[in-house]
Amino acid sequence: MDAKEVLLRLVLAALAGGIIGAEREYRNKSAGFRTLILISLGSCLFTIASILIEEDSKDRIASNIVTGIGFVGAGVIFKSETGVKGLTTAATVWMTAAIGMAIAGGMFAAAGIAALLVMIVLNVLGFIGKWLERRRVNFIYKISFRDHMTANKEYEAFMQEIDLHFIRPSICKRGDELVFQYNIKGREAKHDQLLSKLIDDPKVAHFESIDPN
Repeated sequence: MDAKEVLLRLVLAALAGGIIGAEREYRNKSAGFRTLILISLGSCLFTIASILIEEDSKDRIASNIVTGIGFVGAGVIFKSETGVKGLTTAATVWMTAAIGMAIAGGMFAAAGIAALLVMIVLNVLGFIGKWLERRRVNFIYKISFRDHMTANKEYEAFMQEIDLHFIRPSICKRGDELVFQYNIKGREAKHDQLLSKLIDDPKVAHFESIDPN
């Protein structure tokens, strides 16, 4: 592999990372334009180095790229009140590194097709994902009952009946009332049913409905 070939592969890796990174930057994700260029470029350079090193252990460099990218991907994953965030961005980091490695190995067609598929998944399939999210939205409810010994059980049974999925992460006492916090997932129409019941129910001292997003 001569200098021109090395330069070509580095430029192609930077271009592929830039295209994918521009999409992540546009959506204001933590791993954006410059980050993904550097990931693709670094993976490509490490792989080229492993190809050019004339030793029996040269495959160790390329194999350790996967381990290193795992640490980068872990840095964009975080846990919120409603679940784990950043998994798609972490997977994009991992895939961008794979594309950079493929370019370094001369697999230009495979790398190009993979980059195209990544863009399709992030954009076209993203619309489908958003449509599915609208059908099952998350809200955090904080509800105080006057008759807390039985009312919370009644509401939990009601949520199960109308197909709202919930977890109860905390209970706290406020004066003479117990405040129940629920993370609830389900269709918007089902949330509206729950809100109507809460508004009309005299057993409910007060409540909050919070959009975690």
